[in-house]
Amino acid sequence: MRNTYVSGQVTLQITKHGYYEISPKPTEVFLSEYYANTYYQNPHGTYSSNYSKEELLRINLKNEIIIHAVGQPINKGKVLDIGCGEGFLLSKLMELNYDVIGIDFNDYGVGIHNPIALPIFTKGNIYQILSNLDEKNNKFETIYLNNVLEHVLEPENLLIIIKKILTKTGKLVITVPNDFSDLQMLMKSCNKFKKEYWISFPDHLNYFNAESLKSLLTSCEFDLVKNMADFPIEWFILNEHANYAKYPELGKSSHEARVFLENYINSLPNKDLVVNFWQSMANIGLGRNIISIFTQIK
Repeated sequence: MRNTYVSGQVTLQITKHGYYEISPKPTEVFLSEYYANTYYQNPHGTYSSNYSKEELLRINLKNEIIIHAVGQPINKGKVLDIGCGEGFLLSKLMELNYDVIGIDFNDYGVGIHNPIALPIFTKGNIYQILSNLDEKNNKFETIYLNNVLEHVLEPENLLIIIKKILTKTGKLVITVPNDFSDLQMLMKSCNKFKKEYWISFPDHLNYFNAESLKSLLTSCEFDLVKNMADFPIEWFILNEHANYAKYPELGKSSHEARVFLENYINSLPNKDLVVNFWQSMANIGLGRNIISIFTQIK
């Protein structure tokens, strides 16, 4: 990989762990205001103000599979959902009677989609909230960090704080986009697209793949337990009639196909086989997102 990567007006630098980060980085004040006032209020590729029945099913089934892969925490210990977004995972954990709390900079998404979760939700600066939890000696058996690490200024600093409030036997579950993957770079070299569609500033400041994510977590004294993926929607880019990277107007139909296939797979009755399928995808570098489960090095 190159030490510096330039895409349009965006410059990225490779880190010692092999992931790319935006250079120069925005300020913390800018990001706090962006996530407090803009991010969820303006629907875009990741979040929406209105989901179809099929899309809601996809979110629900995916969360069920991730929870199944994580397994029951010891004595069903406390669970923390950091950057809980619209609250879908938070609500699912509530439904399953977990002792769970969620935190985020903004309560807009939770308020619209999962208001039932507002009583167990805390709004504010997540770093300050985590520091307060640490000061009160709160410990969690499972901590979810779902599509958060790509957004923060200093991923390593966040992981250091998390480690303080994760029990010694606990699990950290991280989901990040699978970016600068071998498949993406191969398709780019074959002229399947010109612009790196996965670069999204100021939303994403860091760009991981499975290898660089593991490197970062290892440096913070975490062990990888399991890697999973979700549906590799980028396969559609190889079909000129579905190449949403070159023709963005094809994105909706590609996404609908992804939703259909992901719902079919995740609704299969043998959940262990489904988890194994997604593990196999991740192990060969496929999947639009990586879902990794870590424990602390003992």
